Amino acid sequence: MESRPALIFIGLVWARAKADFGSRYAGSALGTLWNALQPILTIAVFSAVFETILRVRLPKGDLPFGYTLYLCAGYFPWLAFSESMTLGAGAFLRNAQFIRKMPVPAYLFVADVVLTSFIFLAVNFAIFLLLSIFAGNPVSLTWALIPIIFLVLWVYTYCLGLIVGLVNTYFRDVGLAVPIILQLWMWMTPIVYPIEAVPESFQKLLMINPLTPVLAMLRDATLNGRMPARHDLTLTALWTIVLIALATLAWRRLGRDVRDLL
Repeated sequence: MESRPALIFIGLVWARAKADFGSRYAGSALGTLWNALQPILTIAVFSAVFETILRVRLPKGDLPFGYTLYLCAGYFPWLAFSESMTLGAGAFLRNAQFIRKMPVPAYLFVADVVLTSFIFLAVNFAIFLLLSIFAGNPVSLTWALIPIIFLVLWVYTYCLGLIVGLVNTYFRDVGLAVPIILQLWMWMTPIVYPIEAVPESFQKLLMINPLTPVLAMLRDATLNGRMPARHDLTLTALWTIVLIALATLAWRRLGRDVRDLL
């Protein structure tokens, strides 16, 4: 009997995510293509600066659009993560009337915004894979790992989004600080540069970043056609356990008072 409410809640999250996905660009001529336009323009600027002007040589540099492929594999997941964190910070406040009136767990509203962002990620990543094939990168069996890696990233994002959303309910300045933190976080993540390009002592600091091993696994699977490295798997597993534990603790300590604070 306990599984039925869980299935109902999952169905509710999926329905809300699909509705948000469909309504975000409803009525526009280009529809969901607008979602891809912004990151594509950003990637074009980065590619022009780093590959054409600065002549940076990155992994897969032997392929056409080598830097662009490397950047897409990291920037599209980052975009989903950062959007989820920004929206997740205010998820409880935006849905205050529903949380107060509906007998559903408040954390589902964070799951909703994260899932919506990851639907857009799937669309953008499909474009990246097509570009990869067009550039001469062969389809590999390791591409089958993409959904698993996305699931891990979703867990990361949901746990962090839940924590930030809960804290923001108590301290509203947190939501305003999130975009600033994300700007710094992006440059502390090997997205526009390879981790090998920084000093070795700084590489160790970057490896503390929970996103670093996830993006490395994603690039290995899509661009290099190889299984994730053991140290990336180990770090990812450790971070998954830590983030789930922190999110569970935060919900138990702060979640019970969310309705009263909205």
